[in-house]
Amino acid sequence: MSRKFDRLNRIAVRKLGANGKLQEHGIVAERLLNGDIRYSINIMVDRRRVHRVIGRESEGVTREQAERAIESFRTKAREGRLNLPTGRKTFRDFDQMGEDYLAKIEADPNGHGRNLARKQRHIRVLLAPHFRRMRPDNLNDIAIAGYVKARREEGIAPATINRELATLIRTFQTSMLMRP
Repeated sequence: MSRKFDRLNRIAVRKLGANGKLQEHGIVAERLLNGDIRYSINIMVDRRRVHRVIGRESEGVTREQAERAIESFRTKAREGRLNLPTGRKTFRDFDQMGEDYLAKIEADPNGHGRNLARKQRHIRVLLAPHFRRMRPDNLNDIAIAGYVKARREEGIAPATINRELATLIRTFQTSMLMRP
């Protein structure tokens, strides 16, 4: 459904003076010094700012094309959120990835699963509840910094937090090797 434009309509755009700007619903119409009108977009899509110049009126660009460009960015973002990995029906969440890691080191015949009890506690008691239901591919620095901050507020020593983060990193490294 098309949006209703109160400020950014044809009459208002025609009345724009030199260097005048009109902005509505993320679309910006700007009158250039040569009299041409430049359409651009300025929107947020998936918590990211998108600035794009769509084109000039002399090139045949209209407000409707800017609307379509916005819808195109939002559609691509939806597709990116809904994409599924090849060969799998759903993404694994952090809980499942942690359990896979623990199963792998428990079954290791070479004894590379040292400190298994500590790693089980890190994953099952500390990391999994904090990152519950988070897709590992969406885990970022901000989420990890939130974990560190929460642990510091609990009064945990920095060395302990570093050991927990080492388990988190090793879980990711092993998970990348275990991909189907």
